[in-house]
Amino acid sequence: MARGHCDVRRLQALSWSCGCARKPAQAMYFETAAVDRGAILARVTVTGALSPVIAVRVGSQVSGRIQSLEVDFNSPVRRGQLLARIEPALFIAVGRGVR
Repeated sequence: MARGHCDVRRLQALSWSCGCARKPAQAMYFETAAVDRGAILARVTVTGALSPVIAVRVGSQVSGRIQSLEVDFNSPVRRGQLLARIEPALFIAVGRGVR
């Protein structure tokens, strides 16, 4: 239920930032309800740019084929958490060639 209220606030903020909001002289009315499945009653189309609240650049110190991926798309992660394992065959071959 809290999720539905959050979405109403986001739509309200988005419509305001796009210049689609009503003039301050007009009263705005919102009706809230519990979230459930049903038919789509209204369709909202807006234009503009969306940007994340927090943008994080992710990079690696080495490159190679990924052996295993430890997290999924949009998963929350912690500092120092292992995200992926790189296939070690290339590094082993290079190490043997140096000896």
